[in-house]
Amino acid sequence: MTRGLADLALSAARTAEALPAAQLAGVRKAALHTTTAIRAQIRRDTGGDSRMSGVGKRGAKVGAGFKLLSDTRNPTAIIRATGPMHLLERPTAPHAITPRGLARKKRGTGFRKGARALTIGADLRAGAWHPGTRGKRTFERGWRSVASDTPRIFQREVREAIGKAWR
Repeated sequence: MTRGLADLALSAARTAEALPAAQLAGVRKAALHTTTAIRAQIRRDTGGDSRMSGVGKRGAKVGAGFKLLSDTRNPTAIIRATGPMHLLERPTAPHAITPRGLARKKRGTGFRKGARALTIGADLRAGAWHPGTRGKRTFERGWRSVASDTPRIFQREVREAIGKAWR
């Protein structure tokens, strides 16, 4: 089937109109795919509930989300960790843990008045020593597991839009 010059010009115009929306949809799908993989890794590393035990009273909730920036020339997604993810992601150095109000004064060697004790299980203490952690690299392992998939997801969305414009 031969196409005239007018048909080709019309298809090119439809492609130009469809491309920005296809790029935005492709970035959204790729970002959703990545955050889903990161959340799955978080669930594996936190025991299935996405909460870090021992952080806060009920365990701190950690997760991942994305923000789509569509007002830029090229659509962009910023994927971010939520909650105290840095405690799970990166190694921590050995450090002392003191109850609130028991921090040392800037000058002198005494402790502030009104300090509370720290309970570890049934043991009541004035402080404890944390040996540090290795860091699980949860966020990094999550996005690395799908890093090769995201360009294909984006390209598929754009390819489909171009195909529809030329049909």
